[in-house]
Amino acid sequence: MDDKLVELGRIQRAHGIKGELHLVLNAALDEIPEQIGWVFLDIEGIPTPFFAEHIRPKSNSSLILKLRDIDSIDDTEELLGLTALIPAALIPQSDDDEIALADLVGYQLQSADGKMLGIITDFVDYGLNAVFSLHTSTDEVLIPAADELIVEYDEDKRLLTMDLPDGLLPNNGA
Repeated sequence: MDDKLVELGRIQRAHGIKGELHLVLNAALDEIPEQIGWVFLDIEGIPTPFFAEHIRPKSNSSLILKLRDIDSIDDTEELLGLTALIPAALIPQSDDDEIALADLVGYQLQSADGKMLGIITDFVDYGLNAVFSLHTSTDEVLIPAADELIVEYDEDKRLLTMDLPDGLLPNNGA
């Protein structure tokens, strides 16, 4: 059995008065498992298991989590800000060889015509708009992290090729 845990998200606040928690999801997760029996909360660096009574989506980037024996808003106070983890084995694996956008941090970026543009230094998902922070030779710029702009990626070379719209980068991408 794979004992590796992955971050599901961070507990942001209580939801209601009956012990439910509002959890902001880890942007790097493409899919959330439909059935989760146990959630581990990172308490002072120690993954502590809690039985998940129910989990329901709130939005594309958050969910509502109810843990056993957390039954009031007072019970939730010490859990706020904690990271929720789940076993990696629960994460649905895609059938294809796609890579998560967040995993492209550290990749070199080149244009569709082969011009080197810079290095991706960060990935931020703002809900409907995800962006890469790109460190160029002159600037740090934000570019859309959209699947439809990606031409290809090479995991071995850590190289991402994107077809970016004209005018997106200063000095035509130089």
